[in-house]
Amino acid sequence: MLRRFAFRNFRSYSKDAKLVLTASSRLPEAREGHALSRSGVLPVAALFGGNGSGKSNLIRALAVAVEGARGEGRFQYPVAEPSLLCEGDEAGESGFDLELDAPAGSRYRYGLSLDAKGVCAESLEVKERGGWELVFSRSDDALELSGLTPAAAQAALSGVIRRETMVSALSSVRDPRIRGFRELLGGFRFVNSEEGVELPTDFGRRLRTLQARSNLAKFLASFDASVTGCGLEPAQVGQKAARLLIRHGTGAAGRDLQLPVTEESAGTRRMVSLYFVLSDVLQRGGVLVADGLNVGLHPLLTREIARLFASAQDNPRGAQLLFSTQDSSLLGFKELRRDEIWLVEKSPKGVSSLKRLVRSRSGRKPRASKLEKAYLTGRLGGTQAVKELPLPNLPGSRPARPNPSPELKDSVILVDEDTFRKITGRK
Repeated sequence: MLRRFAFRNFRSYSKDAKLVLTASSRLPEAREGHALSRSGVLPVAALFGGNGSGKSNLIRALAVAVEGARGEGRFQYPVAEPSLLCEGDEAGESGFDLELDAPAGSRYRYGLSLDAKGVCAESLEVKERGGWELVFSRSDDALELSGLTPAAAQAALSGVIRRETMVSALSSVRDPRIRGFRELLGGFRFVNSEEGVELPTDFGRRLRTLQARSNLAKFLASFDASVTGCGLEPAQVGQKAARLLIRHGTGAAGRDLQLPVTEESAGTRRMVSLYFVLSDVLQRGGVLVADGLNVGLHPLLTREIARLFASAQDNPRGAQLLFSTQDSSLLGFKELRRDEIWLVEKSPKGVSSLKRLVRSRSGRKPRASKLEKAYLTGRLGGTQAVKELPLPNLPGSRPARPNPSPELKDSVILVDEDTFRKITGRK
């Protein structure tokens, strides 16, 4: 489980930013049935903020730290993406810090610093029974490998030479501490609303049984009552994969309609894609990170997804959901604790900042039913001032005629014949 994530000098964040997923001491104990872990780690973190405030940059920072550490995905060879607003000796260096809890009780702290060439500093600590123990650390002028076996140290040195992360270089080492940390990193799943609603490449294998297709149909029917089943059409000549078909009831016996999933609405396609991700994370335990979770979804669907993670009954593995959203109605959702709400703001100078919603700017504690109104009116922060949108005249359109002055509105102006011809262009 993700306990804490901190980063600095990354994109629009020139200062330190910290996301804490442990319960706040200012709030009462968790209600019965809430999926709060024994160590106080929260199951949900929701990011609210205006357009361009920095929500996506925060999620990208987490992706750089996680995927860069395990040497996979988009950031297999990570480099710094420093803020252009940062000054000083570390203006070109981005830093990331992760703190993770393992199901067995171990805790890991991982630090990663990047510059334009790649990794410039890295460290891993583990806490099992006593205090923190250093597994390894590296920087441009120091290397500490006393916590590794000789074989692991040799593999780590090879990674340093290749400018890889040491966690990635130690992927084949049998050290249980390294393996445990890599397993936690492997539990992260990143979903970006802008990357479409692609199905997993193995969806045909995962839906090969009648029971698997029935489960997907029940999932879709929970928000679309017309869905009666799902089917698979084998790949035809020239096609790379099978087609997923959604069956809809029409009310007439034997006349159900089967549609390829590509012909479904954008919201339905997105829910089909999320079905596989939600199933994996909730069944195995892990962290689902979704940028723009509400895009294309009805607010009630977004609430239900958050409820699944917040419920101890539906989330027995302690999975977590970290998502950004523009749906302000979620602020009044009773399943979302106040310390699970985070506000992202951008200053007039373009610097993003992150804060937790425990109290409003005035220090008062708004009622849950009035949180949305307090947010939209700016009392909580994390919103943006929207002015009247100035749109230019469309090409070919006539400019708007000025309103006549009050003195001339009902007046009749007499002109001679020559003046009338000049005004009207008539001969």
